[in-house]
Amino acid sequence: FCFSIISLGCAVLLYHSNQVFVFLNQIRASELSWQAVLMIAGVGLAVLAGGVLCVSIYIRSLTHRVDAILAGMDAVKTGDLTVRLTASQGGDELDMIASDFNDMCDKLREHIRRQYLAEIEKKNSRTSGLAKSD
Repeated sequence: FCFSIISLGCAVLLYHSNQVFVFLNQIRASELSWQAVLMIAGVGLAVLAGGVLCVSIYIRSLTHRVDAILAGMDAVKTGDLTVRLTASQGGDELDMIASDFNDMCDKLREHIRRQYLAEIEKKNSRTSGLAKSD
């Protein structure tokens, strides 16, 4: 049976097995001034606003990166295999997707180049075969 007790002046926090129990000392709590209550509420709102701001900036960054990946995919659908996405080495999952996307475009370009050269070689051999048979 292990627990922790934290005293906050007008409240006591009891922590046990991932549960927090709060015991308010109503007499001490009623002695808090309005200024202290407003200060606590203001700090809480400032922390909340800061958290919301940080999350919105992070989400905007993710949205921008996903939009770039989708734009790259659209470019490949139209036949542009020269498109490249920016990817950081050792980055997150979106960086891994961008890097693999770039590798895929390189391999597709190489495969198309080989196929094209093979077709030219095939046509050249047919042409030289026809020329010899004449």
